[in-house]
Amino acid sequence: MLLTQTYTSLILNEMARSMKVKFDKYWGDLVKVNHFLFVGLVLDPRYKLGYVPHILKRRGCSIDEAMAKKDEIKSLIFKLYDEYVPSSNQPSVSSANSCSNTTSTTTTIGGADQNQHGRGKKRAKMDESWIKKVEASNVVLSDHEFDRYLLDRNEKVEVGQDFDILNWWKLNGVKYPVLALIASNSSLNGSFRICL
Repeated sequence: MLLTQTYTSLILNEMARSMKVKFDKYWGDLVKVNHFLFVGLVLDPRYKLGYVPHILKRRGCSIDEAMAKKDEIKSLIFKLYDEYVPSSNQPSVSSANSCSNTTSTTTTIGGADQNQHGRGKKRAKMDESWIKKVEASNVVLSDHEFDRYLLDRNEKVEVGQDFDILNWWKLNGVKYPVLALIASNSSLNGSFRICL
């Protein structure tokens, strides 16, 4: 009986040592950890990108190291995004041009062409300036999907309350379609609890 317990202890000891080596390899030093392990954390709407320097500073990293890691992870997610969306499918600023085609038609009131008169020219100039303003605002509205995600508020969940991240991405997949695809392919379920 004593021999069996000693043998079992040796097996468990070796198993624990092997697990510790793997833990140190993947999680031992958060500055050197594979950046892909942070993707799921950033795509968790409760934490997002701002949480990365927070946990790194709490784990003993300097502010400079934490901010550098944050920038590296942000760059990685932009690269991932580009891999998921071929450049030909990305929305472009030219989508605002559909507005210019409809507003540039001439209007006829009482049988007279308004573009022939001074008032019609003023109206055309006013319309042109409006179109330019709309196009400029469309550039702002068509920011990168990842930037829009980061600018939206973090999901507020009380401590101890369950949060169904897969359901959140299912509901918000229309708003962030490419990020939802990346999120579905990354390991979001509990793989980052060790950081918390």
